[in-house]
Amino acid sequence: MFIISPNAHGIRDLYAAREMIEPAVMLGAEQLNVDVLADVVADANQQFYRLLVASAGSPSLSEIMDQLLARMRLVFLRVLQHQPDSHDPYLDVNETVTELLRASDRAAAAETLRKSLGATRERVSLLPPFGDESRSGWL
Repeated sequence: MFIISPNAHGIRDLYAAREMIEPAVMLGAEQLNVDVLADVVADANQQFYRLLVASAGSPSLSEIMDQLLARMRLVFLRVLQHQPDSHDPYLDVNETVTELLRASDRAAAAETLRKSLGATRERVSLLPPFGDESRSGWL
């Protein structure tokens, strides 16, 4: 048995997918339940995003998100070795996004999330365990 391991290219690809999916859901989901998101914002980072994407009402999109989040767990297993408090900034972003959604400012929420994902993509892809550009994607 083996576990796939991401490199910088794989991480950039993963975040690029999330940057397209999650803000788009914020802008277009008719079933977006901000109260449910607010309930999980401080407790479960991945559950926040899973519920966000599920609000689009598409089982196919939810399945894709589950796959992306599974890969994220593999990334953060390695990130936590170098930055044990790495989840702290994301909780602040999730809270800000939730506040913007409560204020019915979906565009600002989507842009806040998009910028956060982009910044995280660059920061995480440069960490020591991922910086080997000679490997491609997920091994």
